[in-house]
Amino acid sequence: MKINPNDPKWTAYVLGELDLNERASIEELLETSVEARAFVEELRTATTMLKDELAGHSLVPLNAG
Repeated sequence: MKINPNDPKWTAYVLGELDLNERASIEELLETSVEARAFVEELRTATTMLKDELAGHSLVPLNAG
């Protein structure tokens, strides 16, 4: 199966932002698609790396005025 890596549902799935029906639909696809499982794993890795990187930096507020 060919998946669309630009579809925001994949990122939303990894971030836990889908409703139950959408999540179930993705999980059903993950059961049958090696490509989808690999892509979700890549997104999870990227998400973890970003979280770790951001955790090491203090946030600087944007110019308030």
